[in-house]
Amino acid sequence: MFLINETLNREKIPQGKEEEFFQQHVAWFTRHFEQGNFLLVGPYTDQEMAGIMLSGLENREALEAVLKEDVYYADGMADYEVHAFKAGKIARDSDLVWRYIYGKFLLVSPFYPYPGGEYAHGALGSGGIYAGRYDSYGTHCPGNGWTAVGP
Repeated sequence: MFLINETLNREKIPQGKEEEFFQQHVAWFTRHFEQGNFLLVGPYTDQEMAGIMLSGLENREALEAVLKEDVYYADGMADYEVHAFKAGKIARDSDLVWRYIYGKFLLVSPFYPYPGGEYAHGALGSGGIYAGRYDSYGTHCPGNGWTAVGP
């Protein structure tokens, strides 16, 4: 996964093109959000002309190809600070993130209580139905990774 901080360089955006470029930028991130390349996008509330994106793309090269399509990428109109990371803990009610941590699943179930204080979670992916067990912090229980449970 990747965390991307984007900061626009106001002085590099051509005068009179601000609104046109902003609309192109919105169309760009909306398209990639709908395609599943971005899990989360939004502006910072404490910094003007800056925002964050969370991506589940498989590698940095794929992410760079997406970033290069942004209207602000050309001529250094924006700075992109990219950090790769692996989520260690995830809130158990966060279905949005789960579907990308373990692959691009079509449907992800909420967590259900399981004996011993663990939780069961399931997903329907292109390869079938999967299930896993986690402790109350969202960490895999030993020996309980994703298991195919159906076609």
